[in-house]
Amino acid sequence: MEILQGLLDNLTALLAAHPLAGEWYMAFVRFLFPALAVLILYRAVRSLLRIPHTPENWGQLSLPNGTSLPLTHWENILGRSKTADIYLNYPSISRQHAALCRGEDENWTLYDLGSKGGTAVNGEKVASSVPVKLGDTITLGGVPLIFLPQTVAEREEQEAKRRAERPAAIWPSFLWLTVFQVLACLQLLVAAGTEATIAIPLAFLGLTVLMWLYYAALRATRCVGFEMETIAFFLSTLSLSITASSAQSSLFKQFLAILLGLALLIQPTAAQWWTSTRNAKTAAQFAARAEAQPTAPAAEETTAEPPEPERAYPELYAAMQDYNAEIYAGGQSGLTDPFAYEEAPLDLAAYGYDDDVLAVLWIPRLNLELPVYLGASRENLAKGAALLGQTSMPLGGENTNTVIAAHRGYYGAEMLRNVQQIQVGDKIQLTTPWETLIYRVSELKIIDPSDINAVLIQPGRDLLTLSTCHPYTRNSQRYLVIAEHDTAAADTTKEEDLQESAATWDETPRQVTVEDAGGSSIAEVAPQALTPLPGEGSAESEGSAISNTMIWLENNALWAGLVVIAAAVGIMVIWKKHRED
Repeated sequence: MEILQGLLDNLTALLAAHPLAGEWYMAFVRFLFPALAVLILYRAVRSLLRIPHTPENWGQLSLPNGTSLPLTHWENILGRSKTADIYLNYPSISRQHAALCRGEDENWTLYDLGSKGGTAVNGEKVASSVPVKLGDTITLGGVPLIFLPQTVAEREEQEAKRRAERPAAIWPSFLWLTVFQVLACLQLLVAAGTEATIAIPLAFLGLTVLMWLYYAALRATRCVGFEMETIAFFLSTLSLSITASSAQSSLFKQFLAILLGLALLIQPTAAQWWTSTRNAKTAAQFAARAEAQPTAPAAEETTAEPPEPERAYPELYAAMQDYNAEIYAGGQSGLTDPFAYEEAPLDLAAYGYDDDVLAVLWIPRLNLELPVYLGASRENLAKGAALLGQTSMPLGGENTNTVIAAHRGYYGAEMLRNVQQIQVGDKIQLTTPWETLIYRVSELKIIDPSDINAVLIQPGRDLLTLSTCHPYTRNSQRYLVIAEHDTAAADTTKEEDLQESAATWDETPRQVTVEDAGGSSIAEVAPQALTPLPGEGSAESEGSAISNTMIWLENNALWAGLVVIAAAVGIMVIWKKHRED
């Protein structure tokens, strides 16, 4: 602070001694400012206009007629459907016949998608999946396709196109913007003369430091495009200049408003990062804890019957079994209203289970892992997913329906925001302290919030039901994903699950059963990825607008405080200008 004040005093003294220098500088920057502004904005807009980029070409499939079709995706659907990535108009080929997927290690895998005509590689039939390499012959429904690399000429042409459309390097734009900010600060100091205060260099220095810190943070996350940010920081520089020229005393307020805008801009990204990090840590702790629990002793070579496996938390396991049997025998009579979901039916601590996470939910289609808490209270739903009270404990078995609820996105955290992407046949995995249960999606439903019958146990079935709000950001309906226990499913890694999801992706609208007072009907729901909205999570709880506002304030105290400060600052500035006028 003292250094800046000393520099400011020296500058004002120099200008007072040489007034002609200040006039010449003012005349010079009048021509320089427009040129710098055009340069900064031109670089940003030019880079924006180059989007989208030319897709990469990883290889090609040579057809029997000599035509070559490029492979431009990590996951390529091969089939007779016109929506397939590789369109093959042969009657013997299914609409979605196979998937050719590229791994991060640059190895390729071919998946058969339940085709009628069959799939083969080099004459060997493919049952489910098989690795393939360049030069292999892939046969789909009797049609041979040769898997070939790009030619040298094709690769050079592609590289030339990608170089031409590559986003402009952002650091030169930020460097020119820094020069613009320095020159603007000096121009304002020259114009103010002896009335200049330290607030001017402090505000511009703060903006410059903030800009480069933002750049460093996003570069650390491998982000390469800062075009909109460049324009935003340029406009912020202009706003500081206008404020400094008319009301130096309001510079701090203006800078605070810029900070608020930046905070609101990055809040969804920060919330998603924080939630993902927290959930990943929770899942890792849960897995480590489960591995540390006792396992079944090794069976001795004897004719005697093998001993019963020693389970972790045997008393809790028995209590949960009894609970499942009890609610089924009683017809889930405790579900008198939706508020029964919020209550935890068991006190986990009473059984020596000193963790509040009962299970971990893994949904490959969404690449989503959520901790599952017991009882759908507001506090539990703010942290992850929650098991509804008066529904089955996550043990599996006949006559059970484990119902798990989660928000449709929660202030930037994904949760079940993109539930509409889930399709019939998808895998859903539920890991408990005792075992890993694998389910396959069998039905999608939209129901009224008060429709208790939709989540009841179905005799003879072993179900898992996911529930969230529908439509997005509203609370008028519930979107259900109903899955059946797949007892024959083999254990797979997350990487394998993600590959399976990519290979089976269907971009057509989901066929969803809608149940209401008028009966049931079939609706189509688009599987688009949703962008977080500012009001996300505000309508996820029952109650009036006032109660929803309070929920928002409780969970977003920092952002609420910034909004209040910004509003107060705006009112003060307007009132002051009105009084001066």
